[in-house]
Amino acid sequence: MGMTKSKLERIKAGTITVVDLWSERIGSNGIKYLADALKANNSVTMIDLSDNEIGDNGAKYLADALKENKSITRMYLDSNYIGEDGAKYLADALKVNKSVTTMDLRYNNIGSNGAKYLADALKENKSITSMDLCNNNIG
Repeated sequence: MGMTKSKLERIKAGTITVVDLWSERIGSNGIKYLADALKANNSVTMIDLSDNEIGDNGAKYLADALKENKSITRMYLDSNYIGEDGAKYLADALKVNKSVTTMDLRYNNIGSNGAKYLADALKENKSITSMDLCNNNIG
């Protein structure tokens, strides 16, 4: 079904609680529009962006949204070509975001440095209860 203009408008309006865009291949450009919609949204609690090829640029857009969004509790970002830089963007967002409890970053390429950025963020963030980092070339 994908991310349509109508869906973006409903996200902005706060009429959607779950965004499931698994394997839509929307890339970092598509994520930019979604992230902009999420900044002011207060209804979306779960977002699945697995397998969308968002990369580090897409992670930056999402991180910027997470700094403002206070409703998202679960975020699934596995298999998205997120590297060390993307992990740093997300870590910086998690230092200020207090709503996310679950983050799935499996099957990316964050590496050891990216894992360190996230670990440092978790020292400040007390809301995360589950973070999956398997298959990320750590260590």
